[in-house]
Amino acid sequence: MSLFAPRSLSRRILLGELLAVTLVAVLLPVLLMSALHAATAREERVALRREADMIAGRLHWRGDRPAIDHPSELEPGYATAYDGRAFAVTDDAGRVRLASRYAAGVPWRRIAARATRPRFVGAEDFVLYARPVAVEGRNLRVMVAQDRSQPGVIVDDIERAFLIRIALVMPVLLLLPVLSGLAMRRTVRAFRRASAEAEAIDASSRGVPIAIEGLPTEARPLVAAANGLVERVRRAFFRQSEFVGNVVHELRTPLQTLALELDALPDPALRQRCAAQVERLSHVVTQLRDLATLDDGDVRPWEALDLAALATETVVRMAPAVIEGGHHLAFAGADGDAGPRVRGNATLIDLAIANLIGNAAKHTPAGCTITVSVRDDPVGAAVEVADDGPGIACVDLGDAQARYWRADHARSDSAGLGLAIVTRIMERHGGRLVLAVAGGTRATLCFPAAIDRAGRAADGAAGRAEDR
Repeated sequence: MSLFAPRSLSRRILLGELLAVTLVAVLLPVLLMSALHAATAREERVALRREADMIAGRLHWRGDRPAIDHPSELEPGYATAYDGRAFAVTDDAGRVRLASRYAAGVPWRRIAARATRPRFVGAEDFVLYARPVAVEGRNLRVMVAQDRSQPGVIVDDIERAFLIRIALVMPVLLLLPVLSGLAMRRTVRAFRRASAEAEAIDASSRGVPIAIEGLPTEARPLVAAANGLVERVRRAFFRQSEFVGNVVHELRTPLQTLALELDALPDPALRQRCAAQVERLSHVVTQLRDLATLDDGDVRPWEALDLAALATETVVRMAPAVIEGGHHLAFAGADGDAGPRVRGNATLIDLAIANLIGNAAKHTPAGCTITVSVRDDPVGAAVEVADDGPGIACVDLGDAQARYWRADHARSDSAGLGLAIVTRIMERHGGRLVLAVAGGTRATLCFPAAIDRAGRAADGAAGRAEDR
């Protein structure tokens, strides 16, 4: 990510504001000072022109020397050097014929020779204005000057005060990105909250849309459209689940009838082969029913469960079939009163354990031992189903939990849904299924939060899983 091209929208906005404030902080004083200087120069020229016109209008000849009518009216502006003003009147030869008290220090020569028409000249700290005038038939030049270095001239003071105020405004301008950052932080929190809500949506999140409250107006149509999309997908998903449930319901009765009628076949070998296929179809139908129930997203009740007692019941129920298949089935762990407790659905957890035991029995040769154990985990509780068979090939571990996956494609007695069902059950409980190969296959149901004997969860994970 480039510093000047961030991918974050908030950073782009803050970077743009920072650049804008920096540009304003640099250019604003320059532009305003330029405007202030221009306005000051304009006002100075207007004042000098007005003074020169006033003096020119009052000139007359007194003998061979020019004089001013009512000089007392002009005296306040020229009596002292404090205001920095002066005037002089010259003849065609450039001789000064009349001047104010403090006119000696003014560089009149810069403009006297060029005053054939009204004009302004800047010389050192002075602004000079001269204009020709004819008084009783004789030509004179009236020149006025403003010394900007004198204390009575407040233009420089105004400019300094202006710069000080600009310097005070700069921190306020620099605060604008900070204030914008705080406002953007609140907006970003709203977006992150909406992202977390979107991340939490799954097939079991019934009627839980992304909250629009707190989001900017510009983002609300997008979130509303996303909510509509999620709702349409959810409806399609549930229609599919409902269809699967209906198909399963319709298939169970014909299969049961077919299984009964197979007894009438005279050929024992044919009867055995057909019975095996009917049993496989029944198993697939049962798995589809279980999967449809899980995907329906409304499994109840959730309650505090003793994992050891629940696993013991499952082992006792499945023991006859497993032993009949030539396997050994054992249970290892604490007794039911001291076993770890979790919050969940007893039927689903029983189904998960039964699927793991059934998979172990199907995919190991006769004589192998299947061991079911329950233990406390560092982050919760766990039920492990281990066998001492050949194990799943390591290359297949990543795919083993996918639907319709089979470790042995040559076999036809499984649809590959068993571990997918277990994985979905664990997702519903906020946990996970972990597969490992170490002297056989070890399948572990990891529950996220054990609860104490009073039924209180060690953290909020179990409650969140139930809400799902």
